[in-house]
Parts: sequence; structure tokens; C-alpha cells
Amino acid sequence: MDRSMSLSPLYGKLVRVAAVAVVVALVMVVLPTANVVSARDVGTDAQSVGGPVLAGDGGVSSPVPDGPGGVEALSRGALPAGLLAAIEEAKLTASDGAAGDWFGYSSVSVSGDTAVIGAHLDGPPYHSGSAYVFVRSGASWSQQAKLTASDAAAGDAFGYAVSVSGDTVVVGSRVDDDRGTNSGSAYVFVRNGANWSFQQKLTASDGSPHDYFGHSVSVSGDTLVVGARGEDGGPGNPYTDSGAAYVFTRSSGAWTEQGILRSDRSPSLRPYELLGWSVAIDGDRVVAGAPDAMGPPAPGGGYLSKAGAAYVFSRSGTTWTNEATLLASNAGSYDHLGRSVGISGGTIVVGSPNEDGPGDGLAGSGAAYVFVRSGGTWSQQATLRASDAQAGDLFGLSSAIDGDVVVVGAKKEDGGPGNPTPDSGAGYVFERTAGTWTELEILHASDAQNGDQFGHSAAIRGNTAVFGAPFEDPAGTANAGAAYVFGDLAPDYSLPPADLSILTTVIDTGTGSISGSTLGPDPVNAGQTYRFEIEVTNLDPTDAAEGVTVHDTLMYLDGSVTVQDIDTGDNWSCSSGGAQVVCTRTDDFPANTTETVAEVEITVDSDQATVTSEHYLQISADNPDPDLSNNRCVVGGSGSSACETFGVQARADLAVAKTAIIGSAPPGGTLLYEIEVTNNGPSRLLSATVNDALTAGFPAGTQI
Repeated sequence: MDRSMSLSPLYGKLVRVAAVAVVVALVMVVLPTANVVSARDVGTDAQSVGGPVLAGDGGVSSPVPDGPGGVEALSRGALPAGLLAAIEEAKLTASDGAAGDWFGYSSVSVSGDTAVIGAHLDGPPYHSGSAYVFVRSGASWSQQAKLTASDAAAGDAFGYAVSVSGDTVVVGSRVDDDRGTNSGSAYVFVRNGANWSFQQKLTASDGSPHDYFGHSVSVSGDTLVVGARGEDGGPGNPYTDSGAAYVFTRSSGAWTEQGILRSDRSPSLRPYELLGWSVAIDGDRVVAGAPDAMGPPAPGGGYLSKAGAAYVFSRSGTTWTNEATLLASNAGSYDHLGRSVGISGGTIVVGSPNEDGPGDGLAGSGAAYVFVRSGGTWSQQATLRASDAQAGDLFGLSSAIDGDVVVVGAKKEDGGPGNPTPDSGAGYVFERTAGTWTELEILHASDAQNGDQFGHSAAIRGNTAVFGAPFEDPAGTANAGAAYVFGDLAPDYSLPPADLSILTTVIDTGTGSISGSTLGPDPVNAGQTYRFEIEVTNLDPTDAAEGVTVHDTLMYLDGSVTVQDIDTGDNWSCSSGGAQVVCTRTDDFPANTTETVAEVEITVDSDQATVTSEHYLQISADNPDPDLSNNRCVVGGSGSSACETFGVQARADLAVAKTAIIGSAPPGGTLLYEIEVTNNGPSRLLSATVNDALTAGFPAGTQI
């Protein structure tokens, strides 16, 4: 007579904890009116506790191995060896992310040590949306706040657009209904210390249904601009979906509308331009993208349909005027110039994701155009394309600029040479030197997978860039989304070159060169400690490297990791955050030198599932590096460029005991016994099944 018992939710919660005993059940057995049965301990792996154990096979099983177990690899797409001098500082995800939130879809922004990511399909209410604020402290990024609308309603899409400047965040809610269905709104939040509070809700003074005010937003100090790509041209709605941008200024904590920006092209060209699809502001200038605008005149007459445009507006005092209309020098129909825009001083970048490459040979590969101002005149300075462009990459769907550095997203890029991860996406970094733009780096997510669409959104400030990947599946949560932060984007060309190289993360059982402590073990049990050593080298035979930074990220550890100890090498300083260790050299790194950066001891959380983790090791410096291929290892790769791996295995030593409460009974009487399960660790138990089989000595008619 077998009885298998899956633990109830209550017991299931308790039995997860290592080294805890749990009473699984009290079992009553009613005997037929014949035979006397005595209890005895014949249970498998059972213990007698306080009395005899009722006969039966007291077994307990669990998906977590009891005793020696193997290491299961988590499959990830390999990264190309390609160019990557920048450091992936962090992968940002929502603390309460859920399937289908699309965190990072069209909205990421960064200012100093603060990043904001929108999740416009978050809820409840259903698809009301939210925005998340993250802050950097030393080496670590952490979530500081979740922003939501106090009057949130289903389908508002709060978070479709976000922008941050210092301690001010503006969030677009493009299908809010305050001035009619899908009229849209924007919300302003301010920070005091580490606390965020709502400041004001903004709507257009002439708002009307289907304006989509809040489709795009940008803030700079006390001025912000909101795009309304469905606005119809002003009073009387003369130009359907021509679009507009609204400027607001802040005084004494209150925001007021200062101007409405619209196209000044000939009336026949204004309908359906969608001006305000994208906006950006810097000081007294605003650029607004109009991706469905008519382009230059077509060879056969008329205009190039939906070639796209960008409009530049400038402020004098409190008055805004149209300054320029920007068109691509090689415009083609349906290029959609203006899907993304960025401005920094006298330079503007405009994305054209459906541009077809040189000679129109790569349909939808995409481009981004750089325009510069001289006096009061704007002219095209460069056309930026991906060095590895392929048809359908949609390079330019996102773009941003700060100073002489531009970042461009290509959400449909396929993971580099060989297209290992279709539609995983990429980000491209370009730098201007003496008027010439050069592609510096191609960035991929360290854990890129098919369909993540990294680069769907992009932002840059200083030497930090953020890229959204809305269809990434953090911890298996489908399309919850993620954003990736990169630092050290551009080298200092005034310094001599230095060929830095990551060597290895030493994890083999042995002795650490700094502390003399034992390294390893590999594999390590979840809930136990693991020690490793990081080594790097400067291969350049003559030149020292300045500003050297090393990042070691432990991949695929979905439970928390606690850093117990860091022993640093001479002239190195290290800090940690989550599953990442960041070390910087406190002075120049001598040429032709190999050094041990640090020994690190961590405790893997007892919740961690069995997995093969990888040390994603990256190194960067202020110096230009003549060989970027050895600046980081390849996650999921093979050969000498592959990242070092180590195993984590979940192991739970389980024991079961049965205790007789009423251990004997006359015919027709009742037996009562208790089943207790103990998890002796080291890992937490995710689930368990207790199987109790009564022996053949029980006669027919026995009831449980």
C-alpha cells in the first residue's frame, strides 16, 4: 500500500531551508477487526525519534540530488571575438519584473550615476506602465526607486518614454486619456537625497484625442520637451498627424508650457509627418524627428515618400523658432529618418533604420546621420553605418550623442560574425577626431540570446552608455526585458597605446598566490564558499597603462552571491556588487608585466540551481589599445578566448523519520504516526515527495 505525498505549500516553504526538519504529515491508519500489528523501523534512510517507527518504506526524493551530482550547463549563445574595449558594468532588471513588461523597449536614459528605464507594459493595472531608477555606487548598480503614476489606468503606457537630468526624471504616458482618448501626458519626478517624489503632471494646452503626447520626452535642467507625434497641426486640425513638440520650463518647482514646435514646411508636406516621434534637447535647442515626413524631391517628380526628416528649433529669450530642416543627403523612400535623434552642443545625430546601405544593396540595414552647426547653418558631416552591416539590422532605430561620441542601436543584428544569435541586437560606438567619425566598438550583451533585441533603445552620458533589450528573459521570465550599462567607451588618444590582456581567472584547486589559501572547489555546492584568483597582463613592451580597470562578472548565478573576502594584489583596489568584482590599479600598470589582481572568496546562495557559471572577465584602460580582441573573454566560447567556467551544484542531504504516536492497536483500532523530513543542506530544497509504503503485514481493509 503506497502513499506518495507532495508537500503542501506550507510544508514546501519550510522544507526549502537547509538543515531544517519538518513534520510532513500525521497519518492515521484504521485497522480491520482482525490481526494485531506491531510497529517496527524498516524505513529507508529513516531514524527512530522518540519511539518506534511504523513499518514502511519511509523514502524521500527531490529534484535536488541527494549526494554526488553532476553539473548542468546553461546554454548561452557565444559572443564574437570582435571589438570590445568598453566594460559591461551591469545588467539592469526590474526588481518585480514580469513576463511581457518589455523593460527597456523604447526608453532608457542616463545622467551621471543615475539611469532610468521604462517598462510601459508593466502592471497592475494592466499595461499601465512604470519606470525604474537605478544608481551607481562605486562598482555596483542598484535599483533606487520604481516610479508609477498616482492616477494610473489600464493601458496608459506610462514609461514608454523616459529622460533624466540630474535629480529630475520625466516619464511619458502616451495613451493617457486626460484630454481625450490617447491624448497622452507626461509626469515629472524629483529626487531629494535618495527619495523620489511626484512633482507635476503635464498635458498639452491644446491636447486632443490621439495626439500621443508623451510618445517621446527629453529634459535638460529646467527645460523639457514632450513629443506628440499624432497632433494635427494646431487650431482646426489642418494637418492630420503632422505632429508637434511641446516645451515646458520650471520656475520655483512649477512647470509651464513655453512653446509649441511644429513643421514650417509647405502645407502640402505637413500631414502625416509624425513630428515628435523622437525629441532631444540641449540648452536652447531642440531636435524633433519626423520619420514619416516627405523627403527631398523625387527624380520622377513629387517627393520621396516617408524618407523622414528632423527639425531643429532654437530659443531666444522665451521664444522658439524653426532653425533648420535636416534631410539625408542620400535619402530614399521609407528610410524613416528621425526614428531617433540626439543633440549635444552643435552636433546632432539622426537615426534612419530603414536606410538600405550603399547603393541600396542592404535593405533595412540602416544608417545614422551626423549634422553640425556652423554659425546659424546646419550641414551633414557624416553618414554612420555598421562595419558589419547586414540587411534588416535596423541600425539607427536608437541613437544618442554626448560630445564627440555617438552610440547607435541595431536591434535586429545577429550577434556578430557567423550570426550566432539572430536578432539578439548590438550597439555601436563612434568617435569623432578632427571632424572624422570612426567606429570604435561593437557591443553585445554578455548573455545575448536569440530575439533579445539589444539596442532597441540607447542612451549615453559621459563615458557611460545604456542599451535596452526588451525581449530578454531574465531568470526565464519571458520578455520581461533588461538594460545593459557599459563604461569606458572611448580611450584617451593623448596617451601612448598599451596592449592589455585578460589572462585567466584561476579556479583550479591549488594555492592562491596572494594569501596562500586554497582555491576552488570546482564544482562548488550551492550554499558553500568558492575562492578564485584573477590575473591580467600588459603585453606592450614599452608603455605603461593608465586607469586600468578589471571586471569579473559571474554569469548565470540567479541567486545572490555574497563576497566574503577580497585579497588584493599590490597597487590594486577592489570592490564588489552582486555577482561582480571590479578592481582598479591605483597607479600605472607597467609594460610587459603580468600581475595577480586579487583573490576573491564568495558564498553561493543556497537557493542557486545547478549551473555552469562563467567568469566574464574584461579589462580596459585610458590608453588606446592596439588589440582589443584580448580585452575580454568570450562567454559560451571555445578555445583560448573562452571564459573560464566553474560548476555550481545544488545538493541537499535529505533524511526522513517516522515516529509512532499510537504504535499498536487491537483489531478495529487506530494507529497514528508522524513523518518528519530533514534537509541537512547545504542547498535549499526546491520541492520534495515523500513516499510511504505500508508493508504486506497489513490486512485488506486497512484505511488511511
